[in-house]
Amino acid sequence: MSTHSLRRALATFSCAMIALLSACDAVVGAECAPGYVECAGRCVDLLADPDHCGSCGATCAEGICTLGMCGLNPPPDGGLPDADLGRGDAALPDGAAADADLADGATDDAALADGATDDAALADGATDDADLADGATDDADLADGATDDADLADGAIDDGAIDALDGDVATDLGGADPDAATFDAGTFDGGGIDASSVDAGGTDMSDPDAGPIVCDLGELLCSGVCVRPDRDPLNCGTCGLRCAVGDLCVDGMCTPLCEAPLSFCSGFCVDFDTDPDHCGSCGARCPSGLCTDGMCVDAPAGHIVVIGHDYVTRRVGMSRIAGNAIFLGSGNPVRVLAYEGTASGPSISGTNAAISQVATARGRPWLRTTALAAEVPLRLASSDVFLLYAQGGADDAALRSLGVMWSVALRTFLQRGGVVVVLETVGESGGTWQVLEAAGLFTAVARAPLTTGTLRVMTPGDAVAIDVPLMYSVERNTVRFDSSDGTIVVADSVGAVVLHRVVTGP
Repeated sequence: MSTHSLRRALATFSCAMIALLSACDAVVGAECAPGYVECAGRCVDLLADPDHCGSCGATCAEGICTLGMCGLNPPPDGGLPDADLGRGDAALPDGAAADADLADGATDDAALADGATDDAALADGATDDADLADGATDDADLADGATDDADLADGAIDDGAIDALDGDVATDLGGADPDAATFDAGTFDGGGIDASSVDAGGTDMSDPDAGPIVCDLGELLCSGVCVRPDRDPLNCGTCGLRCAVGDLCVDGMCTPLCEAPLSFCSGFCVDFDTDPDHCGSCGARCPSGLCTDGMCVDAPAGHIVVIGHDYVTRRVGMSRIAGNAIFLGSGNPVRVLAYEGTASGPSISGTNAAISQVATARGRPWLRTTALAAEVPLRLASSDVFLLYAQGGADDAALRSLGVMWSVALRTFLQRGGVVVVLETVGESGGTWQVLEAAGLFTAVARAPLTTGTLRVMTPGDAVAIDVPLMYSVERNTVRFDSSDGTIVVADSVGAVVLHRVVTGP
């Protein structure tokens, strides 16, 4: 043994014998012996020295230091304070850790007590602290953040089995990698409802037997229910507008003036069910002076006029047909509800000019308002005439859908003496007249375009033919109907161009 080693061994043995004597500094050469630290120029045992208990200068009032804590009781769970410890594993109790040798919180395998796990005996998935930074996973074998499949228990998830789909988090369903295509924007996979299968009008298009919700005259579709916005306090004037508690909805306005069943009209409280001057709605007058259940008794006849012109091109005689049809309405001014839809601009402006021409000649005004398809049943309640411009851009399905949507309201409108005027043009569809057919109000087999020829007035005494020349030429976009559903007012040598049907009774 070398002189230095012998000297160190003797010093250690001597100090061990007189450890209780503070005069003995546990020094080996120029260093403190294992298990001791230097405090104020002395080597002390921080686990037992009452003047340096746990750390230099920490004095125990009772003069007792046990395992680095003042008093007779050891620290809970056999733990040790980390501060300033510098001793090796060999001198620590089972399970204690020497900070000097390990990263924070790591465990020195060599010093593990019974029950601890050495790497050689580790179960799958355990981590060798000696090879890793604090809390890290052995990256040498794995991609960043991944888990080694070979070590995983059944049911664990391998990061590599989860696709990163454009930054979104994918879910492994049943063990199969999800296809990125199923996570496209706007798509809900797994048996959900595709938003495109629900029609905006309230019809579930995924059900082929479902039809559109049909509202009656004066009604509006609100959240899938037909309501009367002129009198519904929960939908007063428009969907969702609620009147205050105790107020009524009168003519689409919240008012506290009248008590049910009366409604407010022109400064008076009236009963829509029986008032002949406000039968069913404000201003709806009954010619007979009799109103029952909101309907005029012996109401004037309604009218359907189907005209085979779109009025892109027109002459004076042809213009009178459109004007005469409009002025079958009884109002003054005649209140005309117009649906433009897919009609062309020239057709709309040409038709309006033809009507205005007749209005000037008769000295009788007309008042035109327009409506969207869903608003037609509501607006008809305050109209005398419904004008459907020639729908040159619509297909057959769209035209028939309109007829179904308006069927109930149009029928009620006609029974009250209303006038329905439908214009026609050439186009891809089977014809605008299909709206009336789908509503159960008019029938025809087909329509055919006319390019040249002469048209004749077949019934000069009909109200639609007033002041119309007995003959006039075929203009652009004129069509002929294969139909006899009504009086043929104007025709060519083959069939009807203008028909007028009078509607009486239910």
